[in-house]
Amino acid sequence: PPPSHYIGQFSDWRFTGQGRLNLSDGSFYIGQFDGDSYQGRGTLVLTDGTVQSGTWANGQRVRDADGKLLPDSLELGLLAQGRLLEDALANVPASTPAIELYTLTVGGDGKQSVFLRESDYVSNMLTSRFGAFGQIRLVNHRDHLVDRPMATRENLRRAALTLAERSGPEDLIFIYLTSHGTSEHELVLDQPRMELSDLPANELGAVLAPLKNRDKIIVISSCYSGGFIPALKDERTLIMTASRADRVSFGCSEEANFTYFGDALFAQALNQTDDLEQAFKLAKASVAERELADSFEASEPQIWAPKTVLSHWQLLRKQQARKALQSVSIDSKDAKSN
Repeated sequence: PPPSHYIGQFSDWRFTGQGRLNLSDGSFYIGQFDGDSYQGRGTLVLTDGTVQSGTWANGQRVRDADGKLLPDSLELGLLAQGRLLEDALANVPASTPAIELYTLTVGGDGKQSVFLRESDYVSNMLTSRFGAFGQIRLVNHRDHLVDRPMATRENLRRAALTLAERSGPEDLIFIYLTSHGTSEHELVLDQPRMELSDLPANELGAVLAPLKNRDKIIVISSCYSGGFIPALKDERTLIMTASRADRVSFGCSEEANFTYFGDALFAQALNQTDDLEQAFKLAKASVAERELADSFEASEPQIWAPKTVLSHWQLLRKQQARKALQSVSIDSKDAKSN
């Protein structure tokens, strides 16, 4: 998408005063700003044509065009969050005798839309291309506090417990986490206007402990994500990370649909092959090429790939292929008998 574009008054290089901001998704705001935030009288026009007019404070609309006080989305969100998580967990189906793929996707930093877009894309792709059976999506985003369960350490812990209860030992678990990462190997969990704790590597290991008897694939797209491997790796856990323990990764911006690594692995490589090691090699090469073109220091994605998990994944794919063939032959039989 095109970058956002501002026309208006500035103070100390920040949007302050009267202005117009065209956002990357096609929506726009006309009105008063202070320190880059909507502040004062203004109108936001969304892509679907919805018009939100009134008084704004810190980027939130607090009164409508008639001056009537609006409920605060943070307060509504706090009331909704418990129910949103319960519904999400209740929707995870119980295992069948076949090999099922369960997925958990996490978009960590709610200040930038790229993590929401990327985690949703991955979740959808794991269903459409890899036949995911049960899915949990946790995401932080400034506009979705009222309708999406948040990515918090406690929500993650409960999600892992639910997956452990609903899945069977024959199943596979695919976990995808995308966010900013710190050099201390913590995944940033941030919901604007709230103070959430970040997620250190050893804490993620503890949260995922209920799944120790499940074969799982964990993909982490964040800076310094290689530092998560020592805390998570064992013979039942395949891990791919966007970078080395001491390197940053790229592509985190409001406008982006993907981080470099998320794009290379999911939008490209895994659409070409369902071999996990091969997909990682393709993604790693494509990221390196892109970083070179942008004159960035190489992020050097990392992989830990136990043979047991690789063969379990291949088994899942074979079973799915057989199923697909059966349904094709049943369909053609039906067609003949009609």
